[in-house]
Amino acid sequence: MNYASQDIDMHLSILRQRLQHPTDYELALNYFLEEFGGDQKFIAMGKVEAAPLLVTVLGHIARKALGKAVRMERARISVMPQQQFHHGSAAVDGRAVIMFYFRLVLG
Repeated sequence: MNYASQDIDMHLSILRQRLQHPTDYELALNYFLEEFGGDQKFIAMGKVEAAPLLVTVLGHIARKALGKAVRMERARISVMPQQQFHHGSAAVDGRAVIMFYFRLVLG
């Protein structure tokens, strides 16, 4: 429970595997919340960045999901460059948004 920072590479590997399930993305979300959520050491590992392109993409996804124009508020995106991992949160139309993804590394 909330100990991802104790072996970050192992936990990120498990998260990556769960994200690759073809239909059940709740596997990844639940794992992220259980192992990473509330882990203050993990949160401190990330470097907060503005990520305007990512915030724009998330806003577009939120508009499509909700079927109306919405505004992303309080976006906070962190990056862990060594692990090629981004995670963060925001608010949209009174709803919480949680995001995480691994940057695709080609070659």
